[in-house]
Amino acid sequence: KRLKKTDEKVSLGAVKYGARRDKRALCVDRAVGNTLEQAIPFLASLWLYACFVDVDSATTIGWIYVAFRAIYPACFWLGIPWLFVSTVPNYFCIWYMMGTVARKAFLASPV
Repeated sequence: KRLKKTDEKVSLGAVKYGARRDKRALCVDRAVGNTLEQAIPFLASLWLYACFVDVDSATTIGWIYVAFRAIYPACFWLGIPWLFVSTVPNYFCIWYMMGTVARKAFLASPV
């Protein structure tokens, strides 16, 4: 069968997320998906930071990350400018921890 050309434009959201009609299901799906996507970098950076820098500040940064992760579904529901309210602080937590560990590793004196 041949596909017929239509005048209907396909949105970026339809390409990226599929043809879901239920916004609540999409919101929950993306919250779980994004959490799983960020779990490895977060847990790796948290573990390294706690081992090589400071356990107490790793705990604080971890709770900050979890708080911003918890608001992700609401931010996704509201759309693009609001989505950054959740994602940017989480990325900052990961990069801050990894950067601090890297800096400490490079500045460490040889044994």
